[in-house]
Amino acid sequence: ELSFQWNAIVEELNRAIKNYSEKDWLSRHTVVSEEDFKKEPHRNKLNVMLTRVTHKASHLGQIALQVK
Repeated sequence: ELSFQWNAIVEELNRAIKNYSEKDWLSRHTVVSEEDFKKEPHRNKLNVMLTRVTHKASHLGQIALQVK
């Protein structure tokens, strides 16, 4: 069941990501105010996603290094 759910989520994410255009990726993320985005246009959807993924990977690395 877990594997089935995992695959369904991955398929949906892949579908959504493939449908994003360059303009979509470089647009303002909803967690960034319009005022902040004007000052810092690098705070776009792509950078927010990459930051979250690398943050998560960092925690997964910490978990992997835990002594069992």
